[in-house]
Amino acid sequence: MIYPQRLESLNASIVAKLDLPTPKSEKFSFRLTRLPFSGLETTIDLVDYRSRVMLKVSRVLTPLRQILDSDKQLKPQVEISCGYIDRNEYLLSELKRLSEAKIYNDLEDSEQSSHFFMFYTDSYSCTIASISNPHEKKWAELWQRIINRSYGLEHQVARRHLRTCNLLHK
Repeated sequence: MIYPQRLESLNASIVAKLDLPTPKSEKFSFRLTRLPFSGLETTIDLVDYRSRVMLKVSRVLTPLRQILDSDKQLKPQVEISCGYIDRNEYLLSELKRLSEAKIYNDLEDSEQSSHFFMFYTDSYSCTIASISNPHEKKWAELWQRIINRSYGLEHQVARRHLRTCNLLHK
């Protein structure tokens, strides 16, 4: 497993649970995991509940790179916030483009890069993609738009819940 996949695997084990829609229900689920080289690692989840869209934001307060690179068994702290957002949110319209446009994979095995992982399903099919340093790549415009919109979106829910994980990772 390459370094960014190890980061994403560790992240997935400690953030909010990914909710998947019932197959063929026409509901959606979206997850964007941002693992910047420096800064707060954050996972954005959007879940369709028909009349409402739930936003869950998981912020990893203990740097994942520090946990992976440490000989000590560090207990990661995760802050989970959630709330409902407006169905007219711009990022939701970007998700519709995922089924129409191709989003490219370009993951680099580098510890000094920023890595992003995305999962999207419309309950019929799914899109899974990953990229490193998308803001340095002119061809990665869809990635850039989705990532940039996620930064504003995460502030729509109040910071609420801090969880200390007692997971052993190596």
